[in-house]
Amino acid sequence: KYLIMELQKYISQNISSAKLHFDYFTDYTKHFISQLENGFILTNKGVKYSKSSIRQYKAMLDLFQEFEKLIDKKILNNEINYNLSVMFERFLVDNNLSKNSIGQYLSKFKAVLSNGFKEGLFYWNGSGVKIKKELTTKVKLSVNELQSIRNTEMTKHEERCVDIYTILFFTGMRNHVLEKFLANPYAYIKEHDGTSYIEITADKTEETQVIPIGKTVMNILQKHNYKLKPVVRYYLQKKVQEVAKRAGLTQPVAIRKTIGGKTVEYISPKFKEITTHTGKRSFVSHLRLKGIPISKISAMTGNKDEKQLAEYDRSSKLEQVQDLVNNEFFNT
Repeated sequence: KYLIMELQKYISQNISSAKLHFDYFTDYTKHFISQLENGFILTNKGVKYSKSSIRQYKAMLDLFQEFEKLIDKKILNNEINYNLSVMFERFLVDNNLSKNSIGQYLSKFKAVLSNGFKEGLFYWNGSGVKIKKELTTKVKLSVNELQSIRNTEMTKHEERCVDIYTILFFTGMRNHVLEKFLANPYAYIKEHDGTSYIEITADKTEETQVIPIGKTVMNILQKHNYKLKPVVRYYLQKKVQEVAKRAGLTQPVAIRKTIGGKTVEYISPKFKEITTHTGKRSFVSHLRLKGIPISKISAMTGNKDEKQLAEYDRSSKLEQVQDLVNNEFFNT
C-alpha cells in the first residue's frame, strides 16, 4: 500500500510538472533536445545521438517556430493532430525545401511526438505521417576520372585532400569513419593469411566494416607514413572540386530533384556535384558492376538495409546495357 501511494505521488507530481512547463509543442521540443544532448534519451542502439542528428532536431524546431509566426499562434500540445502536420508539411514545401529535406524534418517532428505521447503530453503519436523520399540524381566517378584528378598538378594541400578522397573511393567509408581511421590507422589495420584489411566500427551506426586494403590505398598510407591528417569535410570537398575542374571534369550533368513540391531539372558541371559521399557511391557502383553480391558489399560498407545500400548504386544505364551494343538487333 505504501509503494502504491508513493507511485501515485510520483506520477501526480511529474504529470502536473510536465503540464506546467510543457503546455506548448515548442517548449517540449526544446526539453526533448536537451535530453538528447545530455544523453538522457538514447538511440535504439543505446548510444547518444550524434551532433548531426541533434542539429537536425534544432533545425526542425526553428522551422516549426517560423510556421507558428506565419499562422500567428503558438501551438498547444493538445492541438497537435494529423491536420496540423499536413499544414506544417505544406509550409515546408512552400519554403522551397527538397523532398528529402522535408522528409528529414517530418521524421524529427514525428519522433518528438512519439516520445511526448509516451510521456502523456500529446494525444497523438504522429501515426499516419508519411516520410517521403526520392532518389535524386547523384554522380559517381569512374576510375579513369579519378586518375585524371590524381594526375593534375596540385599544391601539397590539394594533394593531401585528393589522397584522402582516393581512400574514400577505394574503401567506401563515410567521411566521419575515415577521419576515425586516419587518426590511428594501426589500430584498425589487421592481417589475415597475408592479406591486409581494415576492420572498423562506425560510431553513428555501430556497424562494423571489414574492407580489403588494395595497393592504391596502401601506397597512399605508406607515402604519408601512416600519418595522413583528416580534413574538414567542407574543405575536402572544396579542394577536390577545384582539382576536378582543372582536370577537365566539366561535362554537363542533368540533376533532377523535387524542390517546393515541383520536380526540377538543371544542368551542372560534374565537378560541382562531387562530394565526400560520391566516394561511397562510386565504391558501391563499381563493385555492383563487377557482379559482387550485396551481402559482401554490405560487409564492407556496414549497411544492413539492402534497400538503403542499393541507393548508393549509381552505375549508369549505359554501363548496364553496354554488352548489348554488339547485339544483332542494333546492327540490323
